[in-house]
Amino acid sequence: MASQCGFIWGWVYCDGNIIMDDVEGVKYDRKMTRLVKLEFNLRFEGLLNLLYAKLWMDDTLYKLNICRRFLNPSTNLYEIAPMFDDDDVQYMFESVDYSSLRNYVELYVEKISTSSKQHSNAMVEMSKSGDRSSSSYSSKKL
Repeated sequence: MASQCGFIWGWVYCDGNIIMDDVEGVKYDRKMTRLVKLEFNLRFEGLLNLLYAKLWMDDTLYKLNICRRFLNPSTNLYEIAPMFDDDDVQYMFESVDYSSLRNYVELYVEKISTSSKQHSNAMVEMSKSGDRSSSSYSSKKL
């Protein structure tokens, strides 16, 4: 079980699109970008710093939006949940810690240029509308 070692692995996906599959649910259209070690005492700011370092991104040039992929037990389809704060990071750990099915998490990372006035697509729209249903995830660029 994941809690015995004090960390879980994070499969990080970046520079691709979130797509909807009728059989699997939400998935990413590219292979994993990086594998990272996520300590259970990690906070949101630490997660951001880790991702900036592992993805070789300058935090003065890019803002990161993070989503976690999870299996919805009601539909048995994968969905994504945006991550905004320490509570979201803690929930990510708790959802894996109490499941013997998976001992890793999948993180979808969107990088947004801070020099651009263009706003984020999928995750900003989701956070404004509150819509987290899988029907709104048809091929979103991240």
